[in-house]
Amino acid sequence: MSGCAADHPLVRGLALHDFVFPGERPGTLRFKHGIARDVIYQAVGLHERRALHLRIAQALRQHGATGAQEEASEALAYHFGAAGQYPEAAHYAEAAGDKALAASALDRAKAQYRAALDALDQVAPSAEVYRRWTAIAQRLGLACVFDASRDELAYFERALVIARASADEAAMARAGYWLGYVSYALGDAASAVRHGEAAWQMANRIQDEPLKVQIRAALGQARSAACEYAAATVLLDEAIGIKRRHLSGAKPAVGLAFTLATKATVLGDRGEFGAAHACFDEALAVVGLPIHEVGASIRGLRSVVYTWQGRWNEAHDCASEAYRIAERVRSLFSFSMTHAASAYAQWAHGGDAACLQALADATSWLEPRRSGLFRSLNFGWLAHALATSGRHEEARHAAARALVRARQHDYLGVAMAYRALATSAAHARDLPRARACLARADQGANR
Repeated sequence: MSGCAADHPLVRGLALHDFVFPGERPGTLRFKHGIARDVIYQAVGLHERRALHLRIAQALRQHGATGAQEEASEALAYHFGAAGQYPEAAHYAEAAGDKALAASALDRAKAQYRAALDALDQVAPSAEVYRRWTAIAQRLGLACVFDASRDELAYFERALVIARASADEAAMARAGYWLGYVSYALGDAASAVRHGEAAWQMANRIQDEPLKVQIRAALGQARSAACEYAAATVLLDEAIGIKRRHLSGAKPAVGLAFTLATKATVLGDRGEFGAAHACFDEALAVVGLPIHEVGASIRGLRSVVYTWQGRWNEAHDCASEAYRIAERVRSLFSFSMTHAASAYAQWAHGGDAACLQALADATSWLEPRRSGLFRSLNFGWLAHALATSGRHEEARHAAARALVRARQHDYLGVAMAYRALATSAAHARDLPRARACLARADQGANR
């Protein structure tokens, strides 16, 4: 609550009854309890509420220096939006999103870009509004690459709809690309491929060569997630070759780095470990920065390859470094996946029940987002650990979750899940079922 409203009779009354107290910044007040804040907020009439928000926004904008306004962009976006001043709300939310993206604060960037798009939806349509909406949607896509949520799909679906309505083929191609990429990041490989192929056809028609390379790389990543390794390798190698030729060194080569890491994972799953680690080394080298969201992804995937080698210490150390970066850049997806990898490596190297619980906890963190990328791997790790620990009913449940993910073309954890089921069947002295599960595990590995 800004100090500009501190002289309001309602605010003075709240202070008198000990509902508010001085905030950390001079001239501000804070509610002692969130529930009290919500009740009191709703008790204020809409007209007066909007007027108060507008007074606060104007005071923030009027009395702050340029630097202070940049710091207050989120607050300005919030108060202008609550005041019904949507063009101003969109402006400041966009600025706050740009600042958060530059700082790799992915959750804040996504929230502010979504707020900017929602505010623009309240503004009368025009060519300028369309241009801004599509440009902000592109940046939302960048923020979603390493931390997608299913809620964001609607924005890219809308971007594709409005691009079609405007007969804007360039915008259609980019919207389709982002729709495919976010589908991949959510573990929907089939949707990712479908949207990616359509976007590539459009980009090819308008001869957008840079976008075609991005789409080919994204298609390679989607096909690799579905374990379609032959097709994926062709796409990945094509994109890597082009990206290497255009490597300038002027800025982190994020696209090349992640494409290399994806290829490294394919090589690792095929047992070509030397070539895999060479790709990981190159991926880290072209990023350069010690703290960048793609660094968490590269190290997270490398930790998976280390688990396939049984190099538990390296897997744990690599995953631990990855989730420290993920925590810094505020990527829940990377944090949960790498925390799970670290816990599994610790458990496999002789860890105790605490490691198993950490693995179970990390596996559950993404449930509210309904994110599925590499989830069969999570459930495969968990099923293996639970079965080996004698917790067979829980192991069967985790294995079933991995097999459900296989219906979405997510196969990485399938062999582990069937091995866990075989372990549980053997414990129950059901040897025919144990053999059948091992045969299915072998089929999964051959896939």
